[in-house]
Amino acid sequence: MHDKDEYEENADGEIGGAAAGVHQVPPQAPTAGMEMPINQTGLTDGEVRTTLVEMAQAVTLQAQTMTAQAEQQGVPRENAPASAMDNRLRDFTRMNPPVYTES
Repeated sequence: MHDKDEYEENADGEIGGAAAGVHQVPPQAPTAGMEMPINQTGLTDGEVRTTLVEMAQAVTLQAQTMTAQAEQQGVPRENAPASAMDNRLRDFTRMNPPVYTES
């Protein structure tokens, strides 16, 4: 139990202790002199395609690596989250191959 001395009464008459400031916004650091670089040209279709192909390759490689490790350790074959992600990305890139792979 908490002692009465641990709690304070605020201006509205509400009682609060350590958890009284839970919903308050933390102070923000000054943003003067801090600017985010902006790419004025945006992304080109080629950059998007390249990024999607790289993502597909990375996910496939990750899934293959996880499968190989699981087989070595004698873990059951199916890793549902990795397989589902790999399948979804593969299906996504197969929807319109020329758009994503320039082929």
